[in-house]
Amino acid sequence: MTKTFSRRQAFRFGAEYFYNKYNYNYDTAIEALTDNRTAIFAETDLYIARNIAAKIGIRTEYTSLPRQWAIAPRISFAYRFNDGGQVNAAYGIFYQRPGMEYLPRNKYLNFTRAIHYVVNYQKKANNRLFRIEAYYKLYRNLVATQPAIDNSGDGYAKGVELFFRDKRTIKNLDYWITYTYLDTKRKFLDYPYRIQPDYAAPHTLSVAIKRFFPDINFNANLSYAFAAGRPYYDIQTNTVGKPFIHDQGTTLSYNNMNLSFAYLFSLFSKWKNKDFSGIGFGINNVLGSKQVFGYRYSFDGLNMAPITPPATRSYYIGLFMSFGIDRRENFINENL
Repeated sequence: MTKTFSRRQAFRFGAEYFYNKYNYNYDTAIEALTDNRTAIFAETDLYIARNIAAKIGIRTEYTSLPRQWAIAPRISFAYRFNDGGQVNAAYGIFYQRPGMEYLPRNKYLNFTRAIHYVVNYQKKANNRLFRIEAYYKLYRNLVATQPAIDNSGDGYAKGVELFFRDKRTIKNLDYWITYTYLDTKRKFLDYPYRIQPDYAAPHTLSVAIKRFFPDINFNANLSYAFAAGRPYYDIQTNTVGKPFIHDQGTTLSYNNMNLSFAYLFSLFSKWKNKDFSGIGFGINNVLGSKQVFGYRYSFDGLNMAPITPPATRSYYIGLFMSFGIDRRENFINENL
């Protein structure tokens, strides 16, 4: 529920309830697990001064599996400059229940927790948007599986994100560029100490270009994505049950170029609720770049096989439509 006040100030509050039942197979045992999860949350938008605003909130959550409470305060401030730029700073605590695959073996696991610190600056003017964001995140009570399943894991993540979008420089041309730098290490699951997770790439870059031809209602799109190589590990346990890294390396960098086209029209133009339709066609990984996401090892670690996509390229063609609201832009962006 939301209550609004003058000067666009508001107070919001609400509640959630989830009932989940799981049948979990572990070795030869079959166990039924039931989780009742309840959450209450509230937040308010405050305008402190002419160019200063704040958002203050709190979320309280209880889960019966495991039987625990979590309290998560969150706060953010924003300062708007006279030229349209804006600086934002935020702090928050976030909780997550451990995965259901671990709870049958340890029903007393705690919530995993993340503490977020975020600062960003953005400016939007003349159909151009620029944003730069820096963040630092601390992870606590992560689930570790070796030598026993508990909450002894921890870690951190810090990085910078850049985003720029331009719809003005060239008529009917829209492009955006995104770059992310990530430094993260975790000790969780069977990791013997803090190391870079195998799903994290230190550098990622993406470029998307859209060209609209209004005379023929035709849209052409090109996107390119790059990611530096990600680490991979073969983690074994020694004679006393402690994990160690038997083998490790870095995958090839990820390169992927996609091309798509869309012809826009109205299929039922005489209907009262006008439709917004189109035909889309696309090709993923046009250049056929080799993509390796990691490696699987045999039980003894003597053999390894690359993890690759099921196909080098993929194609799609489809008819899309929406009624009342033109959502064709969303479809085009999602398939870039």
